[in-house]
Formats: sequence, structure tokens, C-alpha cells
Amino acid sequence: MNKWFIVLCACIFGMHTYVCAEFNTATGLVVHRQISDDGSQVLLRLPYPAYTGYHWEPANEPLNLRDADETIKGLVPSYLSNDGQTIVGYYIRSDGNPEAFRWRTSDGLLGLGDLPSGRFESDAFGCSVDGSVVFGEGRVATGSRPMRWTETAGMIDLFPDHAFYIQPFAVDCSEDGQIVVGSAQVYEETVSVIWNNGNIHVLGLMPDAMGTNIRENFPIACSPDGTRLIGYGYHPDFGIFHGANSIWSWSNDDGFEDFLAPIGGDLAKFSANAYVSEDLSCVVVGFVDWNDGGILRWREGAGIDLLEYPGKSSTAWQSSADGNIVIGSNIGLDNVSRAVIWDAFGKMHILDDLLASTGIDTGGRELLSASAISPDGRSIAGQLPLEDNKSIAYHVTLSGLWSFDEPIAERWRQSPWYGNYYMGPGTVIYHENHAWQDYFTGEFFNIYYYDHATQNWFWTSSDYYPFFYIIGSMNRWVYYRIGSNPREFVDVETGAVFNEDDLIPPP
Repeated sequence: MNKWFIVLCACIFGMHTYVCAEFNTATGLVVHRQISDDGSQVLLRLPYPAYTGYHWEPANEPLNLRDADETIKGLVPSYLSNDGQTIVGYYIRSDGNPEAFRWRTSDGLLGLGDLPSGRFESDAFGCSVDGSVVFGEGRVATGSRPMRWTETAGMIDLFPDHAFYIQPFAVDCSEDGQIVVGSAQVYEETVSVIWNNGNIHVLGLMPDAMGTNIRENFPIACSPDGTRLIGYGYHPDFGIFHGANSIWSWSNDDGFEDFLAPIGGDLAKFSANAYVSEDLSCVVVGFVDWNDGGILRWREGAGIDLLEYPGKSSTAWQSSADGNIVIGSNIGLDNVSRAVIWDAFGKMHILDDLLASTGIDTGGRELLSASAISPDGRSIAGQLPLEDNKSIAYHVTLSGLWSFDEPIAERWRQSPWYGNYYMGPGTVIYHENHAWQDYFTGEFFNIYYYDHATQNWFWTSSDYYPFFYIIGSMNRWVYYRIGSNPREFVDVETGAVFNEDDLIPPP
């Protein structure tokens, strides 16, 4: 285990501003695309084809989920609960049969059994927020069946009428685990299905553009209360074998509503690894057509945008809760994979560059991928490459979020709170109102800069602007009168008005 911890602290007029970053690695392990809501717990596993899962608190050594049980031949984790305290998946028993498990920090590993009849075989895909309810699949005499497990009822078959529901499959559950959503073949058509306390609701075929119900559908996720779904829709002529050609939402009141289609016409299709945020307010999904591909992002209230897609290929894995930060990997023209993030404007940034701005040294190794992110976007986990095509897991937390400013022209950017500025050499910028400045920190979420016209160091942030604290001989708070030309500043304590020349320190 290696750990770097960097703290940059500035004390101004009794106010402390911190820019902190913590970087940890776990040797020989792979991030399993799961991180807890607070960013402090990560789900790891051994690289394929080995089978062992680990619960990792990045400040400590990873904990082997097998608990030194020699009767377990292998273990494959699938899901980490939101609070990071529960992990589910399956392990290989001593007889070679797979069994669904639940692991908790409080009581360790527990086998969940199997459905009656058929050979012994079960797997767990997810769980409720508190880990008390688990869903997945088991096996009966006629094949695999979706299951739901609780401590009181054990494992039950969600779709016992196997003659009517062919190849049913569970995908997601509500926060309390009472509602499970999935799919099944009904009259040879794949459709979405909702299970709620023993009652089965078949959503049926989707309407096409003409209103005719001929489109198959498959759910991706449900809302925390289970009343709304988001999923894939398929071309009426090609079906599921061609791939998804739409993303839809469904609710009992509104039915199906298509809101996202791949770029490239009827023959374009979405990839099978769409990411949907917990509250269904963001969808990130890749698409391909005959000539090219790309990544689409939909955010509730912000609509649809196309993420920057340089180099040979890009993959997006997850996003922050609001969808403003998307993480993934990009393979450049040099055939090297790099961990990347996309900002609120769809621009791609190399994660290594952002870490370097906080003082983190990854030992000269570029991050290979970013595959898990906390809802607030502060914690990210992924892979760091080693020699011989091996890699180790990393976890990084930034205590202060950076601000990504929108490019508006050659070397010009627009900050949502600071306005327009030109990127000069090094740390020099030219601001539309404040002219030439040298900034002290490597980002604009919280900055110190030397103002050339007044010959003073100023401090401000997104929470305080247009207030500035003048550092040095004056040591005072001033308010900048936005739009004043020449600039005017008002002393917050006395109300006195200063122009630029008044602020120049005496020789």
C-alpha cells in the first residue's frame, strides 16, 4: 500500500482555505466500478481469471471477503451498497457450485442458498440500501429464475409461472428492496417487467413513431422508489439482435417516453454499458454507426450533449450525481489508454494533469482508467499501470472540487462566476475586467492572484466574488463594482471608494 497526502493551506484574515488531495493504491487489485456514496469505500477484485473480492477503505489494507475460508474456491463480487457496508455476488463452494452471498462489515460472509429443484446455482446482483434485501438469480429444474432474498423468507422465485415468462432476468431494485425490475420474453418478445410484493406488472411492447406497439424493451435501472424506469428500446425491424436504438423512461402515469437516440440514423445503436445515475437524472451512453462513434450525455434540466471524443476511442463509465463530471478512459493516437474526465461542458481532461495541479506524484505512471466516482464527484477510483501489462487499483479524493471553465475561443475561457479570460503563458491570464493577472493556485475554484494594475495580491472564490481580500500592506476586504471602468473598489468596513491607483502600495 502506498499513500501520498498533500495539504496546501493559506490563512488570510482569520479565514483558512484548504486544497487537499489524498491518493492511495492497492497492489495487484482491480477496481470493480463501485464506490460508496461518501467515497470512502471501494469494491476491488483480483484480475481475471482469479476470483477473490476485497472491501477497501483506501487509508487501510484491502480486506479479503473470503475471510480465510479455505472451503471457498473463488469469489466474484457484483455490487457494493451505497453506504459501502454490504457487498453481494457469488462464490464457488467446495463442491464446485456457485452460491449467492452477502458480505457485511458487521457480520462477514453469508451464503444465501438456492431456489428449490434443479442443480444448485445462484448469484446476487444487487441489494437494498441497508443490505437486508438481495436480488439476483437462482436455478430451478427449467432453468435460471430471478430471485429475491431476505433473512426471514430466504430465497424466493420472483416469476414462478415459468410457462408464461421465458428467460426472466432481474436488473435493479428499489431502495427498500421491495420492488425488483427486470425483463422476460412474453410471447417471444423481450419486454420489461416489474415485481412488487408478488404482483407482476408486464410493461408490454413500446409504441413506435406511428404509435404501433411493436418495439421490444429492456430496463437498465429504476428510481429509488421503484415507480420509474429507464431502459433500452429496440428497432422494430431488427429487434434486440441489432442493438438498442433508443433510451426511454417509463412511469405508470406517462407510460413509455423516448428521450435519447444515437447519432447516425436507424442503423446506429447504443453500447450495452449505459450508466444511469441513482435518481435517474443523468444517462451517459456510447453509440456507434457505420462510420464512427461517440458518447452522449443526457441531464435532466440540461438536455443532451455530445462528449468530446478525441484520439482513437473513448469509454465513459460513470458520472457524478448531477452528471456534470463523467469519468472513463481514452485511447489516443499513440495507442495509450489514459484516465479522463469530462466536465459540465463536455470537454475532456486528462486526470493526471488535474492530480498534478494538486501536487500528487504518481511516480511517472499515467493513470490507465477511471471507473468509479462518488456522487459528489470528489472521489475517483480506477487503474494505474505497472510493467508486464499489470496494474494496481488507485483511489483519489479532492476535498475541494475544481471548476472546469468553458472554452469560448482560441485560448479564451468562460468561468461561470469569474467571467471571460485569456490563457497566457504559464500562470498568466488576461481578464476582461481585471486585465493582466498571475494566479497562484492551479484552478479557479479558489484563487490567489497578483493584480498587475494595483500591484497587489488578491484572494477570492466562487462563494465570495466580487468581494476580494487584499493581501499585504492593506489587509482589507473590498467590493469590486462590476462593470466600472476604470475599476472601482469599495472598502467593506468604511465604505470608502478606491480606484486602481489608490490601491497601489506606497514605494
